[in-house]
Amino acid sequence: MVNCPGKYILILLFFFQANASNAQVQKVQDTKYVLIRLVEKFDGNKEPYETGEPNKDDINKLSEPLRGLAAYYTFNIQCDCDYYDTTGNVTCGLTIALGLGRQGSDKQVAMLKKWFPNDDDAKWAIDNNCSVGVPGSSDFLEYQSLIFTVRHDTVTVTEDYIHYSHGDIDTLTQTNKAVIKDDKITFIKK
Repeated sequence: MVNCPGKYILILLFFFQANASNAQVQKVQDTKYVLIRLVEKFDGNKEPYETGEPNKDDINKLSEPLRGLAAYYTFNIQCDCDYYDTTGNVTCGLTIALGLGRQGSDKQVAMLKKWFPNDDDAKWAIDNNCSVGVPGSSDFLEYQSLIFTVRHDTVTVTEDYIHYSHGDIDTLTQTNKAVIKDDKITFIKK
């Protein structure tokens, strides 16, 4: 009988090539985080209503860069806000759930400065104490949902919110894309 080591090498090469082909065919899985979800609430004798509420389960799973990106979405649009709580500050559900404290806190400002050093909207927010509007205003925005879909270093952000304006109500959806790279976040579509 003839010893043929080449035959075994061919079999091994075929095996490795087949595995490499299968690896290329596998799809990349996106990771989805629902930061704010629509819930039904009851307010005493009034009719039930739907509003956005922070989803602490998904918020607690966020990495630091994703927490930085979430901090970007804590100003301009309201989420479960309490104007002038017992300390005289404005607090909002998403900001609290992220562990950033009240609107305009040192933690919130530091997070925005760290992850968005060159972003004009973040600078505006910092200059305006991370404002979410004026209590009793007849024109404001309120979250219904906020979702991050992550693929590698790119995050697709989907916002559903309501625009209340002088008695008119519009439901809006906006999608942005952000890239997390070199310890900063930049938007590629905003």
